Amino acid sequence: RSRFPLIVEALEVRDVPATINGVVFLDYDNSGAMNGPDVGIAGVTITLTGGNLDTPLTRTTDAQGTWGFTGLAAGTYVVTETQPVTPANQDGKATAGPAGGTPGANTITGIVLTANTTASGNLFAEVPLVGTGGAVFEDTNGNGKKDNGEPAVVGATVTLTGNSVVTGNIAPKTTTTDSSGAYSFTGLTPGIYTIAETQPAGYSDGAEQNGTPAATVTNDKFANIDLTKTAAVSGGFNFGEIKGGFLTGLVFADANNDGIHAASGEPGIAGVRIRIVGTDATGAAVNRVVNTDASGAFTFSNLRTGTYSLFETQPPTYADGIDKSGTPAGVATVNDRITGINFVASASASGYTFAEQARADLRLRQTPVSATTDVGGNLTITYTLTNRGSATATAASVLVNFDGLDFMTASLPAAFNSTTRVWTVGDVAPGATATIKLTFQGSAAGNFAPTAHATTTSSELSTKNNTSVSYLAIGVVAPPSGGGSLPSLWFLSSSTSSFHR
Repeated sequence: RSRFPLIVEALEVRDVPATINGVVFLDYDNSGAMNGPDVGIAGVTITLTGGNLDTPLTRTTDAQGTWGFTGLAAGTYVVTETQPVTPANQDGKATAGPAGGTPGANTITGIVLTANTTASGNLFAEVPLVGTGGAVFEDTNGNGKKDNGEPAVVGATVTLTGNSVVTGNIAPKTTTTDSSGAYSFTGLTPGIYTIAETQPAGYSDGAEQNGTPAATVTNDKFANIDLTKTAAVSGGFNFGEIKGGFLTGLVFADANNDGIHAASGEPGIAGVRIRIVGTDATGAAVNRVVNTDASGAFTFSNLRTGTYSLFETQPPTYADGIDKSGTPAGVATVNDRITGINFVASASASGYTFAEQARADLRLRQTPVSATTDVGGNLTITYTLTNRGSATATAASVLVNFDGLDFMTASLPAAFNSTTRVWTVGDVAPGATATIKLTFQGSAAGNFAPTAHATTTSSELSTKNNTSVSYLAIGVVAPPSGGGSLPSLWFLSSSTSSFHR
């Protein structure tokens, strides 16, 4: 058989080159893993050293933040990231891929490559620096939204608190609104935050307008603003305020009953209770009370847009007069009330007047209310006339009915005519009191009820208190009958002319 030489061809087995790759990204929850809103960072320089490299290799991350080195020989490598400048961030966590390695500050060391391997998943996470903010504005139409042209509230204080994914609980940060009413908090690491406003002076509280991402809204506060779950720009947390709108008016004594306040001779009435009720533009019920000042004026300040009614509590020493609506006019003005006032925020509504008629109000009392004495004994009755009204009781007089008693003397002889039985009092100013004492004698036994009645030429609020009576028992044991229980029982000692109980 033929023999052929055995030719053995030596085959050279070549190593297949290895690869290292990874991603640089913004890490919103500082977890070191790419998730949620996390996005890659383009243009970041990555440097590779080690292995059999004589000089370092560099790569730049693409639009998705990925980077890679290929064609590498087996060996142990170090990957280093140059901290990116944009977007604004701070150093986050580095994470080695499944091939292993030791993460450090912007480095992953000890990445061991063997032939035909790919060391992927090497991550450099950067924590983004974020911000949020909004505005404080005058909500002139009361709709709870910042509309074009609505004025800024300048210098309002706004405070940020919360927890950062990097540092945990943060120290409160405070700022004030600028000339446009805007405020902002910048340089924050992602976290969950609360923005609170200090109510600005000169404004009443308005509605809040929620921003991005949506917060939990309560009065003057946006809570649970979560900046860890969105890459969207945060902002729009707006605080609406209602500028101090005023509604003013006057309660006055209307001398000529024309409903128009004269510059002189028609003084204001102090201490009158005025209530405003209604519903503002947010749907909230309004129910506030003020009292008129020393000049009779009243003011409701910091009033929101809404529809309101005014109610006056009738001053007790006056008769009801003519009420007039102001500007803007109410739709009805009836008996101490002005209703249907359509008020616009920032307005100065004025001219709401409640006119009152000053009236006298006489009250006559005589004491003792009841008494007992012997036949022939003397009994003195004191008559007290008081004007409880707001006007002078002119030409006041009191007609006395002796009811069978014998008149003896008067403490004011010139003021009392025993023939006509009239006590001429004269003018009694508001709050003034006049007094006279008449002494009688009972010449016969029996029960007597001397009365008296006061009159004036002035108009009175009421005449119910103008009459008085005393119940007297002379020479009888039974007490006089006054149609009910008697407050006290008096008897007169004829020897001393003094009363005893």
